[in-house]
Amino acid sequence: MTQPETARLAQAVIDGDVEEARRLARAWGASGADPLHAAERGLAEGLRRAGALGGEGESFLPEVLQVGGAVKAELATVAPRDSAER
Repeated sequence: MTQPETARLAQAVIDGDVEEARRLARAWGASGADPLHAAERGLAEGLRRAGALGGEGESFLPEVLQVGGAVKAELATVAPRDSAER
């Protein structure tokens, strides 16, 4: 994934946008990009930023649940391909 794509994935996580996270993860899979790069630069960055927002009192339980849904959608798309390569 390129920098703009990982930034979009991070933003989808922060926004709790399950469909966008799933769409971006599928695009990643189709491109053959490194799953670790996508997870570290997109998913993990989104989780860090979402956590910071929670720590600052900017997000609450409903938003945290949405973030979890976006992460779950992205991982469900990435994990089958990653485990098949092992």
